[in-house]
Amino acid sequence: MIYAVIDTNVLVSALLTSNLKASTVKVIEAVIQGRIKPLYNSEIIDENKDVLFRLKFHFSPETVERYITNMVEVGVSMERSKSNEFFLTLRTWCSKRWRCLRTAPCW
Repeated sequence: MIYAVIDTNVLVSALLTSNLKASTVKVIEAVIQGRIKPLYNSEIIDENKDVLFRLKFHFSPETVERYITNMVEVGVSMERSKSNEFFLTLRTWCSKRWRCLRTAPCW
């Protein structure tokens, strides 16, 4: 299982394209199939709604609400963390577990 924040641009591109082999379509398909679990918080939900409801895209309100509802149902609600704290924690974790990779530092 992959946990990922799905950028709003990925969603918009997937909804606009007619190319079913597009990378953005494959990402959304993976979410639907349960191979990717979307991570979200209130900021992400608000941004998705703000962008998807823009008149220039012509997405129906039903399409937007269905996507938001599905993301909340299948996704994982997360709180935003300070990026520096996250990366420092990740770097510490990485260095403790991958000492054999000294020639290829984590960051």
